[in-house]
Amino acid sequence: LGGPLCDPPSFYDTVTNQCAIPSSAIPFNIVLNVDTSGSISNAQNDERDKLILFLKLFIDEMAERLITGNTKIAVVLWNSTSCLQQDFTGDVDLLKEAMDGIISPTTQDQPYVNPACTAAGYQASGGTQHAVGFAASVRALHAQANLRPSGQNVIITCTDGNGIGNANLTDLGYTTVVSGLDDYCGMIALTDEVKADLAGKPSKVMLLVVGEAGERQGVENAFINRNCPGTSGYYPSLNDDGLPYYYDAGNFGTVADFAKQLII
Repeated sequence: LGGPLCDPPSFYDTVTNQCAIPSSAIPFNIVLNVDTSGSISNAQNDERDKLILFLKLFIDEMAERLITGNTKIAVVLWNSTSCLQQDFTGDVDLLKEAMDGIISPTTQDQPYVNPACTAAGYQASGGTQHAVGFAASVRALHAQANLRPSGQNVIITCTDGNGIGNANLTDLGYTTVVSGLDDYCGMIALTDEVKADLAGKPSKVMLLVVGEAGERQGVENAFINRNCPGTSGYYPSLNDDGLPYYYDAGNFGTVADFAKQLII
């Protein structure tokens, strides 16, 4: 990989660009919370290809951590419904295979969709409803956090849209119930609760916006700097600064930059 040789059991961590001992490197539990609504999953739309490329490159960036078991990643696909496409794993190939589930099954492309998802009626195309995927991601992450309490808990939402939908996580101890496509303040309040405490400690919620300038502006207007009393005023962000991260192959640094921000 172009890095220095490291004496075992150390490995060269391409995220921090230094030798790291697996047991001492910060472990992560990460959910890739991926929008598969029609505007992304349509086979004629290059947003799908850009998003799949980004996510596969991100998995490559995390490969050393995944292989050592230090980091585990799950994949939740969502539109108007949600599905745990891939449970937490360190298997790079399984995670990349899950990325192909972003492809719409109504096209000539044949996606991999977890049979359990298919049996539950999940389709990789439908209206954007953030709360549905976010709630599924929190549930999956909450269970994983109890299994691996040493891990830092992260949800990375990837989307080009701004519909909200419904979420009820009161059984996990949260008080905010999100209801309706326009309940932006409810969504922000719930993410504030999740960021403050997920299975006993703070978590990180990040937003990756895929698409053109107009789409990015739409997401920003929906989730950033809203006047929601008693909340932070924004939904997911990078480094909790209220700003999303963009990927459109033009307004973006590198996938490595994104991975480093995650670790930092």
